[in-house]
Amino acid sequence: VLVQTSGIVTGVVTNTGGTVTSYFIQDGTGAYSGIYVFGTPPTAVAMGDDVTLVGRVDEFNDLTEIVNVLSLTVNSSGNTLPAAENLSAATAATEPWEGVLVRVVDLRCNNLPDNTNNFQWLASNWQGSILVNDLIYDSTPTVGNYYSVTGLVNYNFSEWKLEPRMASDIEASASTG
Repeated sequence: VLVQTSGIVTGVVTNTGGTVTSYFIQDGTGAYSGIYVFGTPPTAVAMGDDVTLVGRVDEFNDLTEIVNVLSLTVNSSGNTLPAAENLSAATAATEPWEGVLVRVVDLRCNNLPDNTNNFQWLASNWQGSILVNDLIYDSTPTVGNYYSVTGLVNYNFSEWKLEPRMASDIEASASTG
């Protein structure tokens, strides 16, 4: 099914050569307001761009995404990003928040991200857990420390993940549990 949709670019995924390989857009705030767009865009995009695109909605391994973008227009640049939704880890790890910019506070780092765990770390607290992934930004937390993590909710390999976009998306937290 072809769709036309618009939103603010909230995250950009690049390969090691710096080429954009995918991105996230969000229209407003709240549940179901964001989506992952797979594939190198036909026009350069950056965080804060207001874009309109036409592409095909696809369900890839239970991840809702837009693929085969036929057209993309950057309507304006430098826009304020939607405010991150403050959620628990358990709530963030659900379908309504897929593709949405969220913030989960006071998460304990349970493991170092390395090649044995696909460079992800399990973040948890009394409200649940979620993986913190390295799709956009590669973080190096300290096991046992607590963090507040802002990121885009993503679902792949049957796991819910937070995708921080930059160093400032991972803030040390004063919590001790």
